Amino acid sequence: MHRRANGRLISFLFVVYVLHGVPHCFAQGQLSEVRESVRTPSYRKGTSEATKSKRRPRRKHCNHSYGCNCDEDNDLWYGNLFWKAAFYGVTSPVWVPVKIADDDYSSVGYFPEHPYENGANGYMMIDPWLPNEPFVFAIQARSEYSTDFDDLSRIGARVLFDTSTRFGIDTEANYWSEQLATGGHDQLWTGDMNLVFRFAQSDWLQMRTGLGANWLSDDAGQDWGFNFTYGGDLFPADPWVVSAELDLGTIGHGTLVHGRMTTGLQWQRAEVFVGYDYYKVDRTELVGFLSGIRLWY
Repeated sequence: MHRRANGRLISFLFVVYVLHGVPHCFAQGQLSEVRESVRTPSYRKGTSEATKSKRRPRRKHCNHSYGCNCDEDNDLWYGNLFWKAAFYGVTSPVWVPVKIADDDYSSVGYFPEHPYENGANGYMMIDPWLPNEPFVFAIQARSEYSTDFDDLSRIGARVLFDTSTRFGIDTEANYWSEQLATGGHDQLWTGDMNLVFRFAQSDWLQMRTGLGANWLSDDAGQDWGFNFTYGGDLFPADPWVVSAELDLGTIGHGTLVHGRMTTGLQWQRAEVFVGYDYYKVDRTELVGFLSGIRLWY
């Protein structure tokens, strides 16, 4: 009897424990995972000397008749070729747009009131072609809504201040909202601020890159990190505008990858756009389709 009663009691306690733990498992959403990545230090597992693979001695094939090492010469040639190809590949996101835009850094770029103004090819007037009164600075302000068509949504805003000196300021803020499976609600803020440089410019293409800071904020506090940004605007034909951005960096203890691409239709100062946004902190991916409006000044 006692054994049977003890067995029932243990079974009952086990069921209670499982049922108690289930809501907690489902209560943790994507935004909570982002917080954990940002605020929990991650330790890399060190590799002991015993587990490290030993380097094998290099074989030397000598040609005794000529007194030279052909294999080492070939290795050196292939090595140089590899590093040259790697260098041009890594730097291609910079020099390829410069070549395409035919930007020799000898001319100053000015801004019209808005893209395609008075039949312009895009959103920049390159000296000495200045048919209208030029502006030495420009402002882009956008507002957007993004959703994954499930439980996650985002409201974002971004302002870009650009100048004829090629330097500018880029900043954005995003409010994230998530409906949890338990019926609860989670929310947080993210954003960045960057000093950017327009490294490639023409009337139909402007590309920028820069450095700055990422941030995350909620009721528990605020966390910061480093950011590298790269992106630009393409004006293929009136009234189309294609824009893309890439951010790589950190927030707190987490690594950040943020990419987005939009296609818009321009009318006067306003552009209506749709696109896709990808935001990843460590292993947590926050993705969504977006739509919004951008104003050009």
